[in-house]
Amino acid sequence: MPPKKRRGRRGDGAFYQRKSDGMWIGAYQYEDEYGEKRRATVSAADKVIAHDRFRELRTKIDSGTFRPRSKMTVEQWLSYWLDNIVKKTKDPKTYVSYRGAVNNQIVPTIGTKQLPITPAIVRGLLKKVSETDGWGERTTQLTYVVLNIAMTAAVKEEVISKNPCEVVAKPKVTPSQGVKSHTSEQARKVLLAALKAEDPYVTRWAAAYLLGARQGELLGLERDRVDIDNATVELSWQLQTLETHEGAALTDPDRFIVPDGFECRPLYRKFALTRPKSERSKRLTPLPIPLAAIFKTYLETAESNPYDLMWVTARKQPIPGKYDNTAWHDALKRAKVPDLPLHAARHTTATLLQEMGVEESVRMQIMGHSSVAAQRGYAHVNLAFAREALGNLDGLLKLG
Repeated sequence: MPPKKRRGRRGDGAFYQRKSDGMWIGAYQYEDEYGEKRRATVSAADKVIAHDRFRELRTKIDSGTFRPRSKMTVEQWLSYWLDNIVKKTKDPKTYVSYRGAVNNQIVPTIGTKQLPITPAIVRGLLKKVSETDGWGERTTQLTYVVLNIAMTAAVKEEVISKNPCEVVAKPKVTPSQGVKSHTSEQARKVLLAALKAEDPYVTRWAAAYLLGARQGELLGLERDRVDIDNATVELSWQLQTLETHEGAALTDPDRFIVPDGFECRPLYRKFALTRPKSERSKRLTPLPIPLAAIFKTYLETAESNPYDLMWVTARKQPIPGKYDNTAWHDALKRAKVPDLPLHAARHTTATLLQEMGVEESVRMQIMGHSSVAAQRGYAHVNLAFAREALGNLDGLLKLG
């Protein structure tokens, strides 16, 4: 009668050959972070290799360094990452941008793949986005950037051990052949036509051309931040629409979904004033004297509004970006000038300043850009010098 097979000591785990396929299996029990008993296994066709893996598994579990392989799919991780990491730490605009890339590009292609994914899967995703789906270069690049950030977070959270994007080249974007913008003569036509048509936003377009400010900065400009006497304007807040908590009343001051420390001043429904993300964007900008004069007349004659904004809708509500864009294109059509995005007005200011030989530090201050020159010691710019530079654009406002 053959001797009975000796059993290992309780807690040593089990090491055996599986009859169905001859594979050697090592199994060891452990407790997860919730105190639930789990079973980890290793396997190999070679007994020695399997035993080495089994011994390594037991060592990791006993030392507390064992991390079970994730059973998450790409979609499950990205959903967790967006809701629990990005939403709570990033600017709402960043969250919306990341979510768009996840929902439109990443999940439809590799959402069902189980983590960890390989570099080949990442390359296949990028190829499908750019070639099969026909998205542009910037969208393809954004897809890579978002996935890379998400996988880096997965490594930090010990969901996976390596980031597959690290060995995949970041997609390139072909440099543009110069940004289109209006000439000074075209800008003057826009203002003349708007004035003749009694466009209520003629001062809005003048500010776009002469201040070089971003759309959100101007739509969020409050009247008391325009200093006519000192001919300056403080661009320290921007108008933004934010997501609200489910079920929250649109009058609840805490209705917005924003990360801790995010500066936000509720206005109307989903509209709020938010702080620009960079300190350089919070700037005091000089008003060209002609623009200051127009602003003075406008502030004295325009009706007040509950939010003290420079420009509002006919119903005295904050202006949505889409509404502002439509009014801009109507103004260009009226003036019979090239139809360009509203952001082109910002490029017009930058181009004119450069053409007039305004030094870089002044241009950077006016436009709210950062630059190597500014970082080398141009911490402040003389407002009189900057105002003189902008004053050279007075011809835009000589409408008579």
